[in-house]
Amino acid sequence: MSDPDNVLFYALDERSFADNYQASVSFDPFKRLQIKIAGRYNNIKETYNGKLQDKLYNAKFKGLLTLSYATKYSRWQFDITNQFIGKSKLSHLEDAEYSDYSPAFYQIHAQVTRRFKHLDVYLAGENLTNYTQKNPIISSNDPFSKSFDATRVWGPIMGTKISFGLRFKIK
Repeated sequence: MSDPDNVLFYALDERSFADNYQASVSFDPFKRLQIKIAGRYNNIKETYNGKLQDKLYNAKFKGLLTLSYATKYSRWQFDITNQFIGKSKLSHLEDAEYSDYSPAFYQIHAQVTRRFKHLDVYLAGENLTNYTQKNPIISSNDPFSKSFDATRVWGPIMGTKISFGLRFKIK
């Protein structure tokens, strides 16, 4: 029996297991272009309240596609990554407004780098799809209510982030 007002610690004395399978391939279709594709399947089960079920907040499927291109002499480098995060089981809420599973989503990250003799200059973007989880904290406006829940964070809570940086090479 679980109680949302308490944190319970106990030894799992029932069945649990994790099966993980991953495949990846990397190839260069032409000079200076590298493509990486990876996929992972996680089948993770734990026993909750006497029932064997999916581990909470663990996406069953994840995928990755990365393209990387460097110009001659690697003066410029262009990288883009597309990440797929599959749905994951969430803690159950009695309120019908909330699903027991998160949605699947994509994120895109990119970086452009210009290399000089002892310095790299880069411009990067994270979460370029600007995908965020809406209202990650339930009843955030009333933190002392029975419906307050800060445990259902399953996805990004920050939108697109752009950064600029310098890397110095010291030999």
